[in-house]
Amino acid sequence: MKRHLWWGLMVLWLGACATGLWFYSQSHITDFDPQLSLNHAAADVEFEARLSEVLRDASVLPGSVVHIGPEGGCYCDTLSQRHHQAILNKLPGYKSVSLNISQLPWVAQWLSRLPALILLDSTGEVRYFGPYALGAGCFNADTLVSRIVSTTQTSLAQPGPLVISEATGCFCDAV
Repeated sequence: MKRHLWWGLMVLWLGACATGLWFYSQSHITDFDPQLSLNHAAADVEFEARLSEVLRDASVLPGSVVHIGPEGGCYCDTLSQRHHQAILNKLPGYKSVSLNISQLPWVAQWLSRLPALILLDSTGEVRYFGPYALGAGCFNADTLVSRIVSTTQTSLAQPGPLVISEATGCFCDAV
């Protein structure tokens, strides 16, 4: 009888933990660009040139991995640091730049969720703009990190940067 009670309590405890984790993860899961503002802006033929200009004005040099975070800290911003470092490890010679959203007002009009990443290649072209990772807790980032890194390693001419705005994952409000 004691053994059945012990197993019953163990199953109950595991169920409660799993339910708690599920509720916690759901509270952090949100759309990166819920109104598709970034998506629409990126369709403009002048978008990349203007974004490059804004980044130059913020003293961001070619060959930079730019982290855009919220003014205050947030849980999802902390998770992104691991992905930021993974990208830097795969792109030797690239520099890390961290900016608060308030430092980029032109960009802020399209970002309602953070953290975000902008990748400038060695020529100063914007190769990627979007989230670091997707999914609950942004743990399944290896494939997205590989896609981000591959945008800098292709010699083929691209019509513009890879902009991922239709993403769901761990994001904080930008304001």
